[in-house]
Amino acid sequence: MGRGSPGVAGRAGARPAAAYGALVRGADAALSVLLVLWAVLSLLPVGVAAGVADLAYYAETWRFWAVTLVLAVLVAALLLVATRGAVGRWFRRALGAALAVPAPAFLAVTGGLAAAEAAAVSWWCFARNPQAIDGWVQFFQARIFLAGRLVAPPPPSVAHFGTLHMLITDRGWFSHFPPLHPALLAVGMAAGAAWLVTPLATGLLPAAVFALGRRTGDERVARLAAVLSLVSPFVIGMGASAMNHVPAALAIALGLWTLPAVAAGGAGPAFALGVAAGIGLGIRPLDATALAALGGATLLATLSPRSWTAVGATLLGGLVAAAPTFLFNAATTGHPLRFAYSELWGPGLDLGFHATPWGDALTPARALGLTAVDAHQMNVYLLEWPLPVTALVAVALWRRRGRLGGLRAPAAYVVALVAGLFLYFHRDTLYGPRLLFSIVPALFVLLAAAMVDLGTVPARLGWRGVTVGDAVTTALVVVALLSAGLLVPKRIASFSTAGTSVALHPDRDAAAAGIRHAVVVMREGWGPRLIARMWALGVPMRESSRLYRAFDACALERRLGEAERAGVRGPALLARLAADAASADPGVVAPDVVPDRMIRLPRDHRLAPACVEEIERDREGTMQFPAFLHLNAPALDGEVVWARDMGAANAALRRLYPDRPLYRYRWSPTTGRATFEPLS
Repeated sequence: MGRGSPGVAGRAGARPAAAYGALVRGADAALSVLLVLWAVLSLLPVGVAAGVADLAYYAETWRFWAVTLVLAVLVAALLLVATRGAVGRWFRRALGAALAVPAPAFLAVTGGLAAAEAAAVSWWCFARNPQAIDGWVQFFQARIFLAGRLVAPPPPSVAHFGTLHMLITDRGWFSHFPPLHPALLAVGMAAGAAWLVTPLATGLLPAAVFALGRRTGDERVARLAAVLSLVSPFVIGMGASAMNHVPAALAIALGLWTLPAVAAGGAGPAFALGVAAGIGLGIRPLDATALAALGGATLLATLSPRSWTAVGATLLGGLVAAAPTFLFNAATTGHPLRFAYSELWGPGLDLGFHATPWGDALTPARALGLTAVDAHQMNVYLLEWPLPVTALVAVALWRRRGRLGGLRAPAAYVVALVAGLFLYFHRDTLYGPRLLFSIVPALFVLLAAAMVDLGTVPARLGWRGVTVGDAVTTALVVVALLSAGLLVPKRIASFSTAGTSVALHPDRDAAAAGIRHAVVVMREGWGPRLIARMWALGVPMRESSRLYRAFDACALERRLGEAERAGVRGPALLARLAADAASADPGVVAPDVVPDRMIRLPRDHRLAPACVEEIERDREGTMQFPAFLHLNAPALDGEVVWARDMGAANAALRRLYPDRPLYRYRWSPTTGRATFEPLS
């Protein structure tokens, strides 16, 4: 009896273990299939069929790949012949030598290089300025936090100060973004170096990738993945940009690193998983939701009476880390679970197939096309290789299907975020498919595993003992060196905004010119001014983009002028514009007439005097006012108040600031010089 009890217990315990093993093998096989499908989508012009890309977009990449890949193969073949097949073994020995470097020294060097790369690009290519509307708005929110506020007082003139992605409510004026990245920027502002926040965060990325790679049990994978993060133009550009993607990727990498220990029932790792998801929620909620879904699936798959401790630890960690975000939401939207972007844009921003606040409605076909274009762009922008990195990952996973081991968490996160974005309508390209940036650490690990696996294939080619692994290793090293030495610098140079208005420093120019206690206006383009006038007339931001696209600029100029003179605004104006939009002609672009390529003019080319006047103003030079909103004090009462130039409507600024002189900050795209012009 005593001898039989352990046997019964063992058989009873074996059934759940066997079931769990079968579940894991099934999940691994499914992940392998899904990532193979993603790779196939990346190679086919699905975006053309879905109407989200044109064939030339694909064809240009294919031609580039063909030329550079042929060059790389020829160089690899010459190296193999010249070294009598030994070069592949030399490269593997070099990797072995890198493994002998102590991990702390390796991480210190790679982290320092990553931070230095991003800082250098921020300095020389971006003039230490934020680079896109998302960053501009988060910089202003950081300025609000630095002033000890959660929100700023509403601006006294929406036309002069209103900015996309900024809400103006009874509670105040604030960004639609979650609060944690602006909070990080505020710390940088307090230190006088907000521009260094994301480069310093980028310095942590190699360590995060290394730790995630170590979960594979293969030190080669961990170190190779960390090195790949140093030669990615996508990483370097994003790290220099002041955007929130790098901090989000760090939080996701931390969460993925915990998953194997969470599966083993560890309460500490489970708490860390919750913290990672909670931090991610305060930076990029969809990314954090994908991580939380994986964490939940892991906990459910290993659920037992003992694992409830891990469940509780995860929830506790998540609540602690998400508390600042919930408090910010409550202060801004009135509900801890309602994010400001939902308040601003409404249900059109939610996941699913429906009409959207801007752009076309999302349909299943369009979603498939956008997903395919994302995968194609990842092939192009991640490393600038003439090889599709998604295909390399897919080959390695297919070879391991059913036994992914330490690659399971990275592969699952890639699938989870891609699936989430399948239901999201918006895409844009900033140094790469930016909405997918948080999968980059996972992709580096998967790609490094693919390179190690394929580089050690023992099958012989029948010449001087050269193996398939020797040939693959040589080809991959040549591709990597070619890209890092020639292609990556060229791509990074293409990111530069030097010589554009975004690279200006108006605050320094004002100090040098002796501008004090003044109001300075910046002339933005006709299109943004039309949109700002709609906001000032009470048209909701969620409707303004759609209405702007419905009319040519002259027609919208006339309608807004009539509304301003007649005092028609709010719901009445919205109803009038919506009714006219149903039969309006959106016009045609005319880049030879107006500098802004987004402006559309009447098809018959008949321009009213008011239109001609606006076009002439734009020809004198324009700049993007939102790029410099953050130079303002939150209450718009600083030494210099920066505002949008609204022409005759600037009289409102004189009434608002009667004791301050008024200047126009003018930038010439021809000379690249900026000057201050007194306005009478």
